[in-house]
Amino acid sequence: MQKEGKMRFFSKTLKNGMKIIFEQRKKSGVVSLAFAVRHGGVHETKNEKGISHFIEHMLYRGTKNRTQKEISEAIEKNGGILNGFTEEELTAFWCKMPSEKINIALDVLSDMILNTKFDEKDLDKERKVITE
Repeated sequence: MQKEGKMRFFSKTLKNGMKIIFEQRKKSGVVSLAFAVRHGGVHETKNEKGISHFIEHMLYRGTKNRTQKEISEAIEKNGGILNGFTEEELTAFWCKMPSEKINIALDVLSDMILNTKFDEKDLDKERKVITE
C-alpha cells in the first residue's frame, strides 16, 4: 500500500487490475464502500444515451447467486444501506454497513458487478422505469 499525500488515503491495485482507494479514519463502527466505474453519460454516443444509467439499475435486479430481494436483504438485515448513482463521468455502487459486516458488503457488491443476470424480463421492466 502507498500513502498518497498528507491525508490518510491509501491505494492498492489488486492482481485483477482493480484499484482500491480508501481513507483510514477514527474508529466509528461504520464502513462505507463504493465500487465505481469510470463510465457515465459523457462516454455515451447519441445512440447509447442513458445506457450507463440503465446498466446501473440492472445490477440491482439480481445475479446468478441472488434475487433482487436477496441483494437488498443481505445488506438491510445486517444494518446497512445500498444504493448507486450515475454521473457524467462515472457510475458507482455503494454500501454503508456496520464495520464488522464489511465482508457481507464486499460479497454483495462484488456479486452485483461480476454476476448480474441481465434477465430479459427485467430488461423490459427496467427499460420502462428509465424511460419514465
